[in-house]
Amino acid sequence: MIRMIKYFIAISVVFIPMIALLYILALFPQFDENTDSSLIENPAINQASGLASSLKNSDILWTHNDKTWGKVLFALDTHGKNRGEFYVDNEFIIDSEDVAVGPGPVPGESYIYLADIGDNDRRRDIKSIIRFPEPVLIPGATAIRDTIRHFDVIDFAFPDGRRDAETLMLDPLSRDLFIISKRDEDARVYKLPFPQKTDKLNIAVFLLELPMSLVVAGDISADGSGILIKTYGSVYYWRRHDNEAIENALRRTGEKTSYYLEPQGEAICWAQNQPGYFTTSEELLKIPCRLVYYKNYRRDRFNKLTHLAPLQRPLAE
Repeated sequence: MIRMIKYFIAISVVFIPMIALLYILALFPQFDENTDSSLIENPAINQASGLASSLKNSDILWTHNDKTWGKVLFALDTHGKNRGEFYVDNEFIIDSEDVAVGPGPVPGESYIYLADIGDNDRRRDIKSIIRFPEPVLIPGATAIRDTIRHFDVIDFAFPDGRRDAETLMLDPLSRDLFIISKRDEDARVYKLPFPQKTDKLNIAVFLLELPMSLVVAGDISADGSGILIKTYGSVYYWRRHDNEAIENALRRTGEKTSYYLEPQGEAICWAQNQPGYFTTSEELLKIPCRLVYYKNYRRDRFNKLTHLAPLQRPLAE
């Protein structure tokens, strides 16, 4: 008993000051000249768990909260200003964890894919992705509220049991969807090939493992050439070669890129028609939600206190 008490005291001495320091850094972030930060204006965005750049609306991002609060899709501009709220009228949404924007079944149309894929306790056999045409906002208009009543539901199951996941990526070239597990020691990557079925259950295809854990977000650029994957402490970048499958690109070693500490940061997306990317996070311990823009993916800038070791081993072919 005494030995156990000493153990917990030792752990507390090490970790409590570290947590306090990380909290201070998150509360008073120090960004460099290649990074822009804005407070998110809409107070309803307090559990941000997904982020995607609009294809129909200039300088607009889409985000949502997690859990059942994920039934509302928020529009904000690239400076964090509120541009609208869209309620997704689907009573079966359980835990929205990511969002993607891109092509779908109708050529030339842009769709939003809202990923109801969270499963902390691994209780759900079937997960869902809700797909609907991307709303159009009127430039310069005040923030609007509307309801999404027409949508497709892409139900799917993992081929190897229940998984918790927080990452959805859409390949704009093939229109395939990719889901990455969160809690496995080596994150598992799955694919829902296009065309995804909306009248019966889809079975995801397992592709490969990544030597990282706690994957919470990811995005593929609008031209399909760049891949970002985010953990709680790091962001990794892959360049995709011409005509290369996403899974083959991911078999190479990811390159660590710029990222500063966020409280419970679970969202990332490429900027619209720019080489940079955005991140945002949940509101935690009075630390407000920020929208952070990284102007490029420099590999020499990262928060050393949250730096995780880079991927040390290439993936097997």
